[in-house]
Amino acid sequence: MNIDDYCPVSEALNFFNRKWILCILMDIFRGKKHFSEFQEANPQLSNNTLSETLKYMEKVSLIKKVNVNEKTRNKTEYYLTQKGCNLQDIVYTTRACL
Repeated sequence: MNIDDYCPVSEALNFFNRKWILCILMDIFRGKKHFSEFQEANPQLSNNTLSETLKYMEKVSLIKKVNVNEKTRNKTEYYLTQKGCNLQDIVYTTRACL
């Protein structure tokens, strides 16, 4: 067994290894939940990269994707899972130390 198997900080660092995860997490912490809001907040982030990053975050259970049926169209919203919420303290504590 190595440290990655039980250390939450090590696990968090593995998630943040991907370039855009921290930016998207910060956006969700600030209340953004739509693809277009993530694009607007990160204009240098391509659609493909954003889509791949959201899929990865869903795959590792940081976020969940919810399809909301509005009157004339479906909208997708992204919410933090409990695992994603648990990263909030680590993100803000780390940010305060920089």
